[in-house]
Amino acid sequence: MLLRELNPYVRFARRREFRFAPVESVAPDHRIFIVEKGAANFFLEGQCYRLEKDDVIFWRSGLRYRVELMPDTVVSGCNFDFLWKEDTVLLPISPSKGQLTEPVLEPEGFSDTRLFDRVFCVRNTYGILPKFHELYEEYESKQILWEQRCGALLKDILALCLRFSESNQSSGSAWVAREVLGYIRQNYPMRLTNEVFSQMFHYHPNHISELVKSQTGLPLHKYIRTYRIYAAVDLLQSTDLPVAEIADRVGFGDVQQFSKAFKQVLGVPPSSYRK
Repeated sequence: MLLRELNPYVRFARRREFRFAPVESVAPDHRIFIVEKGAANFFLEGQCYRLEKDDVIFWRSGLRYRVELMPDTVVSGCNFDFLWKEDTVLLPISPSKGQLTEPVLEPEGFSDTRLFDRVFCVRNTYGILPKFHELYEEYESKQILWEQRCGALLKDILALCLRFSESNQSSGSAWVAREVLGYIRQNYPMRLTNEVFSQMFHYHPNHISELVKSQTGLPLHKYIRTYRIYAAVDLLQSTDLPVAEIADRVGFGDVQQFSKAFKQVLGVPPSSYRK
């Protein structure tokens, strides 16, 4: 299974869970939870994971677990499959105490990431909690296409967890990276130099480049180039402006440099793309 095939099926969602069974349990489908308030201990495979507010934890189907909530702790989460192969199993599947009585629904994992192999925790998530709430509201309301909406929201949550995990950044560094990316989106037609970013964000350009790479997979200069190219794509599709003017509008001072960069990113020169 590949990440691009990810199409989650949400079997059960809950918001503001205050208690769990005090005994070790095992479930045939996957679990993901976020701590909304307080702290909780999640015991999985002989290891204790201590989670606090805005921390997320996932564990695969078939794993033994026990959850210990501290006083006044609240968590939200859902039971799910990565694919819709078992969508005929509509009702929530209660975890078994002791031996698993139901077959494990998805024993295989992903071949292009190890994040979902067993257990993962993501600390200090940013912006994920409202998505859990929206998922719960969709699950509760049961409006038209609610299952598809739940799956789309969970896919977004899982993708963000993967991004947070891959970036391996503190919440402060991630915030700086998002500010840099926002600045690029607002000012990409301008001349963006290392000196500009140093003065704006008070970090060495090399550090800023590493922050951007952790969030986008591209160093700073390549991200700016790529963003400008896709801005040019929009103008090539929606206007009759000359290529030279488009190059100037998206921040390339030289049309030949623009054409070369465009071909490097998209495989064809801008004039051929427009045709």
